[in-house]
Amino acid sequence: VSLRQKTEEARRRRGMESLVPAEDIQRANQAVAIAQAELRAPTDGYVTRLRLNKGDYAVAGQPNLALIDAHSFWITGYFEETKLRGIKPGAAAQIRLMGFDQVLPGRVASIGRGITDSNQQADAQGLPSVEPSFSWVRLAQRIPVRVEFDHVPHEVVLAAGMTGSIEVTPSAGTPMPQGRLISLLHRWM
Repeated sequence: VSLRQKTEEARRRRGMESLVPAEDIQRANQAVAIAQAELRAPTDGYVTRLRLNKGDYAVAGQPNLALIDAHSFWITGYFEETKLRGIKPGAAAQIRLMGFDQVLPGRVASIGRGITDSNQQADAQGLPSVEPSFSWVRLAQRIPVRVEFDHVPHEVVLAAGMTGSIEVTPSAGTPMPQGRLISLLHRWM
């Protein structure tokens, strides 16, 4: 490439600068700056606990809000181990939330595969911490069962942390209540 060719190329570029108005260039640069400053949520959801006001600065690593995924609600029931034999992933469930009268349909998504035994927690010396007295009544352990909602009517407003009860229909077809007392109370009401 000769000096003459480079000079002609530079002249041609200078001539093109006048073809695009400076205001258009400025607007385009502003649009790019706004696009780079905009944050988008990774999912549809609800913003809660917003702790910023107009003019505040966000600091990296410090949460200023919580985002609840609109499609991620589930309920966890703690079923006695003696009632797990009829519960399988995919089994139908009926969910009753404390604040609503409707029975919501759901499905068992998963069954927890482990819980903590407080007697197995090691102390400062690395030895098991065993309670000095033990009730001779053996109670069934409670195992977490995750149930996902099949459908939530628009008038039912879900919030993380709500209380409810679950009744799972095992493969045999008979309801398997989370607790006998809860089931009886719901039938009585």
